[in-house]
Amino acid sequence: MATLSTDESTQIYYEERGDGNPSILLIHGVTSSHFAFDREFAWMNKEHLVIRYDLRGHGESSKPENYTLDDHIHDGIELITQLGLRNVILLGESLGSYVAQGIATRRPDLLSKLILVVPTAHGEGSSFGNLQREHAHELVGKTSEEAFRILSSYVIHTPSRVDPIVAQTLQYDHLTPIQKKAATKSITRFDFRAELSKIKLPALVISGKFDILNPPGFGREVADLIPDAQFIEFENEGHMLRLENPERFKEVTSNFLNES
Repeated sequence: MATLSTDESTQIYYEERGDGNPSILLIHGVTSSHFAFDREFAWMNKEHLVIRYDLRGHGESSKPENYTLDDHIHDGIELITQLGLRNVILLGESLGSYVAQGIATRRPDLLSKLILVVPTAHGEGSSFGNLQREHAHELVGKTSEEAFRILSSYVIHTPSRVDPIVAQTLQYDHLTPIQKKAATKSITRFDFRAELSKIKLPALVISGKFDILNPPGFGREVADLIPDAQFIEFENEGHMLRLENPERFKEVTSNFLNES
């Protein structure tokens, strides 16, 4: 458990575990934290050095009033370079997949593989923020926990997994409403499509068939634009596919990690 400075006013919290090359850097989604990857942090460190961190504005990292996707990308590059990492495998989920695409297009020399979970290559803002606005009438008068549970029922496709995933997520939900708003606002218009063909790395793109935030067509587009990418669609899951079907997620990512 440690922090490092990525600029004069920003401290990024990170954790390392394990030993072995190449190292793996885990990048979480909006309003989440490094705790999102508890399961992956536990099994991936058996053969790799694994680093997970809190994005700017999240978890234990600095929480400025305003920041951008470019700031997240800058922080990720700084984390990699300051830790002296090379041939890094990036695994980014949702917002984390946007950050990973930004790092890969700017500094592919730092990386060896790319895993993008429920990604899109372009957008006009936060897909979760759009969901909040679409269902704002259902959230009137609700507590933060009640609102999250309502929204989760739309992004988690497996009914039996809703309560466990919500409970796990809320356990580490320490952002204030103002901090959550800042996190959502950090995602403005972005478009990596023109740059993805320059990524000459093996890539794995994973989408969920029932993802209403970043539908599988978005993930397929990402995979089509990266020359050495493979695409996998989870047939019975939504945006939270990693938590809905952790066994399959481990299987497909393990296979990719072990490919030469």
